Amino acid sequence: MTLNQVLRVLRWQIAFAVVLVALGAAALYAADKACADAEARLADAERIQRSASARLLTAQTQETEVREAIDVYGRLNEAGLVGPEQRLLWVETLDMTRKRLGIENIRYEILPQRPLTTEQARQLSWMESRMRISMELPHGQALLDLMAALMATPTAVVQPRQCELERQARTTDRLRATCELRWLTLQRLEPAS
Repeated sequence: MTLNQVLRVLRWQIAFAVVLVALGAAALYAADKACADAEARLADAERIQRSASARLLTAQTQETEVREAIDVYGRLNEAGLVGPEQRLLWVETLDMTRKRLGIENIRYEILPQRPLTTEQARQLSWMESRMRISMELPHGQALLDLMAALMATPTAVVQPRQCELERQARTTDRLRATCELRWLTLQRLEPAS
């Protein structure tokens, strides 16, 4: 049998084999494209998952910070630091401490309250009232004890700014003191309409 005769007999088998090879190549190409598409979708899904994980972590961190801020706010509110000033309580504390320490003569002036910052983005703002005190003291420790008592006032953060001391006369232990204090409170800001 010659080659032509063999090809005639096998022509349908060869054609079928060529079709099968073509179908296999097409299937391989489709599988490769599907694999590349799946890898791209996987990469997108991983990117989305990383982004979501980062947002979740940020939200959890912010939730913790908000919970801590709420706790701090609650403690400050319970202490009376949030809200209107309680000047009457401050003056009563000053008077009781004056009597306890034996300070006979004391004069004070509380200046109008003012905000410490002009930032309106927050719902709470630190407010400051300055107090000027002039007094005659039996000794220097009385001034320290008075400042400690005022700084322990729960309804404000009290910060001594400056004090000037002078002896009244060379023959006496009595002192004259002039001090300036800051009384800090938190005030809720009304939302802008």
